[in-house]
Amino acid sequence: MHVPSASPSFKSMLATYRQRLLRDNAPEDSTRRLVVGVLDRWEKHPDVEKLWGKIAKRLPLVTDLVPGILVGMVLWSRTKAETLEELIHELPDREKTTRARLKSLFRNAGQDGQLLCEAALVHDARNIRDRIWSRKTEHAQRQYFMVFWHDAFEELTGYPLDHVVADLTWIAFGGRHIDVDDVRAAVRVAARRIKDRSVQPSNQATERS
Repeated sequence: MHVPSASPSFKSMLATYRQRLLRDNAPEDSTRRLVVGVLDRWEKHPDVEKLWGKIAKRLPLVTDLVPGILVGMVLWSRTKAETLEELIHELPDREKTTRARLKSLFRNAGQDGQLLCEAALVHDARNIRDRIWSRKTEHAQRQYFMVFWHDAFEELTGYPLDHVVADLTWIAFGGRHIDVDDVRAAVRVAARRIKDRSVQPSNQATERS
């Protein structure tokens, strides 16, 4: 995919994104600090333009809006990883509370968008716990992020782009270096957990018979 030469650089787009964030005067909380940290690492990445080029050439269509959409999705998936890990640790209690509130909601034929969003988040957390998380896993957020983007790129482009996912994971989290082997290991763990879950019901059925 050819990226028009007249398009602004990806780095300048990141700077614009940051300026808009600061103009919004959002409260200085942990989420905002997290987002600014991601943007900092992305702007300072030595291959920031090459990284975007690797993604752009695989996309079926690139317009001036696509870079901003990519940044927004990376920030969303990073903050969601944070939220889901917190939720997974308190999942049993949250599931019980949310189910009770939903029963009351539907019984009274009311509508509560926030509650429905919470129910969806609890559902996502349960699925991700079963697919990726383990109590023994120290880097669960990174695992979620790597599997999410491996799957997303494969669906969008037909290629997993694991080298790109490795760079995006470091941009999103910082810390130690992430390479393509880390991404593929996270994907293998997720696939194995799915396989184990699919085998368990059949084994239980065999034992009952």
